[in-house]
Order: sequence, then structure tokens, then C-alpha cells
Amino acid sequence: MEAIYARQSLDIKDSLSIETQIEFCKKHCIGNEEPLIYRDKGFSGKNTKRPAFQEMLTDIKEGKIERVIIYKLDRLSRSIIDFSEIWRIFEQEKVSLLSATQNFDTSTPMGKAMLFIVMIFAEMERETIAERVKDNYYSRIKDGRWPGGPAPYGYKNGRVTDSQKRKVPTLECDKNMAVVKEIYERYANTDISLGKMAKWLNSRGIPCIRSKTWGSVSLAKLLHNPVYVKADYEVYCYIKSFGIQIENPVDEFTGQRAGMLLGKRGTLAGGANREYKDYTDMVFVLANWEGVILPEVWLEANYKLDGNKQIGNNGKGTVTWLTGLLKCGECGYAIRLGTSKMKEQRALYCSGKHTRQNACKNYISLRLGEVEEQVERELEWVIESCQGESIEFQPELSNADKIELEKTENAIENLINTIKEREADNTLISYINKEIQKLDQKKKEILKRMPSKIPKKIVIPKINFRELNLQEKHLVAASYINRVILSEDEIKIEWKV
Repeated sequence: MEAIYARQSLDIKDSLSIETQIEFCKKHCIGNEEPLIYRDKGFSGKNTKRPAFQEMLTDIKEGKIERVIIYKLDRLSRSIIDFSEIWRIFEQEKVSLLSATQNFDTSTPMGKAMLFIVMIFAEMERETIAERVKDNYYSRIKDGRWPGGPAPYGYKNGRVTDSQKRKVPTLECDKNMAVVKEIYERYANTDISLGKMAKWLNSRGIPCIRSKTWGSVSLAKLLHNPVYVKADYEVYCYIKSFGIQIENPVDEFTGQRAGMLLGKRGTLAGGANREYKDYTDMVFVLANWEGVILPEVWLEANYKLDGNKQIGNNGKGTVTWLTGLLKCGECGYAIRLGTSKMKEQRALYCSGKHTRQNACKNYISLRLGEVEEQVERELEWVIESCQGESIEFQPELSNADKIELEKTENAIENLINTIKEREADNTLISYINKEIQKLDQKKKEILKRMPSKIPKKIVIPKINFRELNLQEKHLVAASYINRVILSEDEIKIEWKV
């Protein structure tokens, strides 16, 4: 029995239809019986998970088919690895293969030799097309234009004139942007969970992105998406901390333009296993439209979304009053919590262990209860000695100064690495050291600008720390402590007072 297999991935102009393929293949039938016909419409040749194709393989294994006719070899597969497995089944069942347009028949020795030569070139063509499409895609987004497709919730597709006077795709706010702002404000500034937020939206009849109701997953994707944020230096640091490639220089993060995160996943959404994901294949690009969500609000929401295991920096921890204060003594990143049901016995580990490019090796043997007990003891002593006095809180650097400081520190680091990596002579080292001194002086001048504004003063009232609730304890601890540094079995407290 002969069989004809036809496949068409897309029904578009100039694409050869399945019926045309079948009619062409029928001209090469040699038997008197009507051939078995197998059709797969709307399926790519990049894998073999196609219903009609699998049905044909089943019939081959049952001995129903002796010869398969196809219009062209890539109708079977575009992968030489997949094709090798297909051909193994054909040979095992003594089934021959004829390509109607490529003039080979595997019933002859020359036909078998030609078979794999043609497949190698077919795969090369597929990879070349895929690479060309990818290159074209990234060339379109590097200047910040919207790459196409449906607009995210709160936006609509639009056009804007670029620097070369061309009309290019962008995003424009629509009526749903008010809902987006409400979602960010509520989630970032209250203790509301994703589930409760979804119920709140659904109770008001607010439709979701592409469905009638909201859920935790759709909310998490929206909150993680940087298309809404006014990307500044702090957002730059947050994105960079995941090892994501950033196309724009740091001085373009002025807190105006939104961003796009592109790659295999498309967004930062990752759920409970987010810390184990590899972000190094992702690219972040500043968009050609302005953001609508303040960077501090967007970051607050994302710190909260980083998972229940993480001791985030949102100031509203539900497990410990040390929320946002615990830092790794080796790499400086935030500390996360283990999964023990007993709070006091929960293990602590560095967030750099899985999410960063250079996995942190700091093993912390202390448990949360031990850390809280020691910090509380020292904090009570400090509170006792400071009551009645006033504490000055210095204002932070401006976004422009933070960017300038980052560039200066990077320049210093690059020069130091030049000395380390090369066998530099004394003359070169002398010039490099002079340049480092200039940059260090520039860094000091930037830092001098920080206290230029009048610092805030707070008089310390009498406090009984042990009688405070969790949130009150956190507020007091954050007023006195800059950070708590953990290294193996050691605790170091950096005080603000």
C-alpha cells in the first residue's frame, strides 16, 4: 500500500496548499490501489508532534504501508535529528520514501545517499531563516520600538515619528491604564495578596487582559512587566542584578522611558521557581514611549512578587521584622528564607545563590530565630542609650548623580582590571594610577552633593521594643539599622546612629 503525506504550516499567499501537494504526489504512485492520504494543516515541521503524521507512523509500524510519497523532504521534518529517527522507523519497517520534487527514491542506493545530503541543506536553510528573523526582530527593538503583536493591558498600538522621520510602532495609553495604576498602587502599598487583588477586580466587573476574570498569574505578569515603569537608575540595578543584558547605557535611565524585556519568556514573570531561572538569554531595552508607573512603586511591587520565601524590601514583611535589612556578607544581595513551618527554625540563604550570574558560596548556618534574638538584644541596648536624642536622616543622591557615580565606579573597576589582566610596564601603571586618582576624586565630589539638602531630624521617643507588633518592630529597626550582614555563623550590624 502506498501513502501520501502532506503538510502546510500557514495558509498564506504563495504557500503550496495541501491539495496541490497531494495531486502532485499522486502522479508518482505506481500501484493500482488508491493511496492512503495523511494531512497536517497548521503544523510546523520543527517537530514531529503532528496528528496525521503520528497516525501514519502507527500505520507503518502495523505494516499497512510499503511506500511513502511526499512533495518535498521538509514536509516530513525540518530537523535532521528528527528525520534520522523517522528514517530509522522507515528502514526497520522496510518502507521506501519518494520525494516528488527532489528526484530521489530510497529504494535505490543513490537515493539513500541523496536523502541525508538534502536533509542537511534543509536544516541549514531552516536555521538561516530563523537567524534572519531573529536578527530582524532585535534590530527593530534596539531603538525602542514596539516589536508588534497585541498591546499589553492598559495600552493600545500606535505610531510615533523616530529620529529618522519614520513612523514606527509604539504603545499609547488607553482607558484601562487607570486600572493598571490602581493595581500597582494597591499591591505595592498595602498588604493585599494577588488572590485578594484578583477578587477585588473581579467583584467590580473589571475584565482581564484576554479573559473575563483576573487571576494570580495574570496579575503577576502585569506587575512584573517593565513596559509600565519610568525606568531610572534603581530599575537599571534591579534588572542588571539578574544577569540580563541591557542594551542602553546607564545614563539613559532618566526615569522617563518605559522598558521591554525580551527573550524566551518575554517577561520577568516566573512564579515560585523564579530564583532558578536563567535570565542570561534575555535583553532589556528602553522603549520609545514614556512609562506611567513611578520606579519606586514598580520596584516595591516586584520585591513583593519575588516570592514568599524572599525577605523582600517592601517594608511590610509578614514573617520577620528584619524584612529588607538582612544582606549577604559575601556578595551583598538580599537574604531569603527556607521553607520550615516553624518561623524560628527557618534557614537563611543568599538570593545570589541561584539568581545571579556568579552564584554566591556563602553558607549561613544561623536560623532566623537566632538572628532575631541577637539583633533584638543589641537593638534594645541602642534604643535605651538613644532615647530622647535626635537622629538625622540624610537625603539620597539624585538619579543623575547615581548614574554618574555608577559610571565613575565602572571606569575605576575597568582600569583596575586592566592592571590585573595585562602585564603592564611601570609607565602604563603610573598613567592608570593617575587616572584612577582623578576618578576617585570625582567620586568624592559626587558623594559630597548628598548632604546638600537639609537632613530630616527625628527625636527618639521611649520605646518598649518587645511590646511592639511585627510592622512596628520593622519600622523601629529600619530607623536604627542600615543593614544586618550575615556570613556563615557571624552577624554584623551596621547602625544608622
